[in-house]
Amino acid sequence: MDNLVLSLEIMVIGLVVVMLTLCLLYLMLLGFGKAVARATSCHSAKDGKGPKAGPSIGEDEDPEEIIAVIVAAVSTFLGRSPQAFSLFSVKPQAGMAGSVWLEAGRRNLLNKSRELALQRKGRRK
Repeated sequence: MDNLVLSLEIMVIGLVVVMLTLCLLYLMLLGFGKAVARATSCHSAKDGKGPKAGPSIGEDEDPEEIIAVIVAAVSTFLGRSPQAFSLFSVKPQAGMAGSVWLEAGRRNLLNKSRELALQRKGRRK
């Protein structure tokens, strides 16, 4: 019975130490995150250059030409004539800044679902 009580005490002490260590690490990461955010905001305020949301049209570029290029690319991709549809404006979607990891994950999911569909049909083993 003594060994059981001793082992439970050691287990509880170990869990408490691990949880306290994890909380300390979490607080340290929060502090570093705030320090880095403050440092980058100070640098961007001094330079007058803030982070950009995406590519923007410069003063020397004609937005009509860019829209024409986008319409040509979409019509070529879809295999339709450019007169089949029209483009009114070009706005980046919020939250779709183009994370490489997000795109790779989606591509992986699509490939896996395609492979699973082929296996279910019996075409691939």
